[in-house]
Amino acid sequence: MSGRRPGGGGMTVLNQRLTEALALHHDVTLLTVGPADPHGRARVVELPALPGIPARASLFNGIRTHRPEDFGLEGPMDIVVGHSRFSGFSALEAVRRWYGGRARLAHFLHTTPERYAEIKGVPRQGQRHAQMERGVLRAAHIAVGIGEILTEEAARLMAAHPAAQRPHLHEAVPGADLAAPGRRPTPGMTLGLLLSGRAGDTLKGARVVAAAVRMLRDDGLDVRLRLLGAPAGEVDELQRELEAVGGGPPAITVLPFSTDDNVLRNELLAADAVVMPSEHEAFGMAPLDGLGVATPVLVNEDSGIARLLRDTRRMPEGVGDLFVVPDLGLGEERPQAWAQGVLRLFRRLPEFREAAGRTQHRLAAFTWEHMGQAFVAAAMAAPPRWSTAPGEARRHTVQGPHGTLLAGRAADGAGAVPERAAGPDFPGSVADAVRRGHSAVRHPRSAGLRGRPVNKPPRQA
Repeated sequence: MSGRRPGGGGMTVLNQRLTEALALHHDVTLLTVGPADPHGRARVVELPALPGIPARASLFNGIRTHRPEDFGLEGPMDIVVGHSRFSGFSALEAVRRWYGGRARLAHFLHTTPERYAEIKGVPRQGQRHAQMERGVLRAAHIAVGIGEILTEEAARLMAAHPAAQRPHLHEAVPGADLAAPGRRPTPGMTLGLLLSGRAGDTLKGARVVAAAVRMLRDDGLDVRLRLLGAPAGEVDELQRELEAVGGGPPAITVLPFSTDDNVLRNELLAADAVVMPSEHEAFGMAPLDGLGVATPVLVNEDSGIARLLRDTRRMPEGVGDLFVVPDLGLGEERPQAWAQGVLRLFRRLPEFREAAGRTQHRLAAFTWEHMGQAFVAAAMAAPPRWSTAPGEARRHTVQGPHGTLLAGRAADGAGAVPERAAGPDFPGSVADAVRRGHSAVRHPRSAGLRGRPVNKPPRQA
């Protein structure tokens, strides 16, 4: 999936914005399943969803049972991009089956599978998902982590593999959409907080910040929390649940998910701060929306965005100390930490606003276009195919200002991947789904499986 949609989360938004940014300077095609919105200058090719199987399996099957010329993708291709376990195997299949291993495989990691599963209490699921990520990483030329935590996760997932089987590492920074701050609420006795995203997901910490709101209101501070992003059919239920924790109106207001950018922008401008109280967030893109319009933020400590805000090579000095709530490892005491963080925001709101303005200015060097430029530079610096010469060091790059590449920690190990290790066997969740699919899987030339070009601008020279 690509684009802002209910339940999609940051990954689908990032996929769309990165695709649009890459297409500003390169010939880009998005191969996807089902209806897709236009993606700027990129060409979009839609594959139909096969009945009874997930979209990711339909994508994998479409690549496995077709030739690239069926979709006008005969190449050559320089880079094929996959996103985590959701499209990573499809990207790998395209590199192997369509392009004979001559394209670079870039694997974007969006989640920390075992950490999320640990929090949810489903460790075996996390182990399965981690093994799926390893399966693609072992064949990738470059592993792209969204932020520092995910780049470290990519290295960790491959730590047990021989050094020669580890891909190059690149740390990417999602872009921020910058806009004039507009007229701000006058500081007063009311403090407005905004939590945007999948509000019903328990990992996002809505109940934590709702409990903090109640503590502060009980102490006489008029704090109000608005949550934007509840599934349309769950707004009333989530409103009741959070009122039980944080108090009734006007303390808590739950709003449905919206694809209208103006709705989000108006909420961002009306808020005194954007909050992200997740227990764990591999990166966390929502605070960038706030900082893009110079709205202060409060973020959890165990997140990629917290790491970025504390990185003085890329962000202004001191903003991490203001914007990061020190809640790591506090467990049931996290509401108290968040109450203290919100109280500090209330008492020092002018300082927070000034820091948000400085951060917005710095984010002008970290746009989506910059993300695309740094990614392409890092990917094209990777060998076009696995070398058989010993001693070839794996690189680790970090996206710096204006799409530059900074040096990361030296990647351990070097060497070659033999041809037999160029790609993994596909885990059952994808392969089994394809085998369970409709009879069209056994008739790959049927018209129902042909991709449909949505928009095709002239190909660039």
